[in-house]
Amino acid sequence: MNIQVNIIFYLNIVNDIILFIQICLIEVLHLKFSLPEDVTYIIDTFYKKGFEAYIVGGCIRDLCLDKMPKDYDITSSALPEDVIKLFNHTAKTGVRYGTITVIMNGRNYEVTTYRLEGKYSDSRHPDKVLFTDNIYDDLKRRDFTMNAMAYNNIKGLLDPFNGTESIQNKEIICVGDPEKRFKEDALRMLRAVRFSCELNFHIEKNTYSSIVKNCSLIKNISVERIQCELIKILLSKKPSIGIRTLYSSGLMDYIIPEMKCCVGFDQHNPHHDKDVFEHILSVLDNTPQNISVRLSALFHDIGKPICFSIDEKGIGHFYKHNIISAELSSTILKRLKFDNNTIKKVFILIKEHMNFPNPENLSSIKKFIKRVGIENV
Repeated sequence: MNIQVNIIFYLNIVNDIILFIQICLIEVLHLKFSLPEDVTYIIDTFYKKGFEAYIVGGCIRDLCLDKMPKDYDITSSALPEDVIKLFNHTAKTGVRYGTITVIMNGRNYEVTTYRLEGKYSDSRHPDKVLFTDNIYDDLKRRDFTMNAMAYNNIKGLLDPFNGTESIQNKEIICVGDPEKRFKEDALRMLRAVRFSCELNFHIEKNTYSSIVKNCSLIKNISVERIQCELIKILLSKKPSIGIRTLYSSGLMDYIIPEMKCCVGFDQHNPHHDKDVFEHILSVLDNTPQNISVRLSALFHDIGKPICFSIDEKGIGHFYKHNIISAELSSTILKRLKFDNNTIKKVFILIKEHMNFPNPENLSSIKKFIKRVGIENV
């Protein structure tokens, strides 16, 4: 009996040591990335002056996916005032949060000091930012494991939370407790949805459950931030994934509540084999990646439940649904603070989507072009 107790005791110690190593020590994976000259120069400059520096976050995720990063974010043990001294051209773009923009050869590179973050009272910004000299303290505060990696050509890839495994498994999973991550910054819930359709990844079970539980926190996020994520969702290769997840998670209630009545709404029409919501998603996925067109596809039938009538034969009709949908689109887009040109364009595209000129009648075509504008044809 004592032998069994001792074996269990030592096994538990071994497991604790393994976990400690995974989380607290450097995990160097033998991956070699080719970095731009400017990025290499910036990192080398820090090391020559006794500091550490790594590229961090989404650029590493993109490199792991064999994609060209749009930009390279850098994190360093150097304090903001040190960064300013080290480089000739800088801008204090986010000095409150430890971020200095280094300008080299006409390009901007954000350099942020390793940091710890305190309490988040507004579910978006930390009340207080504390700097640290430990890269792992910085990585463990990040949103998702696939974004919690750091790399330089000296140390290699640091991946304490198995971000590469998440990428291989096409999985979006929070670093640590998802409840804590989303209460710190509610925008992360929308980012999870956006990444799911941009990358064709699935949201891990506990992470998704936490989004459902905390979806109301999205009310604390500025409309501008929400609009930005919605645009990225709509411009992804398959935006229906994101819109469907917004609905199933409850986030839709706080962003486009008008869409809810479309879900499961039977059209009772032989020309439609899908309910209104599924029809909208089908149209959305089959439109070009242009934001005005994608918004028009998303809202083109949103007024159908309001206009629904059924005749004596049991056939459903939606008279003037294009006008009602166009008006609803304007209301929604104004609330989401889209610009006036986009709002006007979407209104026209939706209002006119049931009106087709006679292709054999030149006068009809001219009237149509005059009415909608040549740029909208």
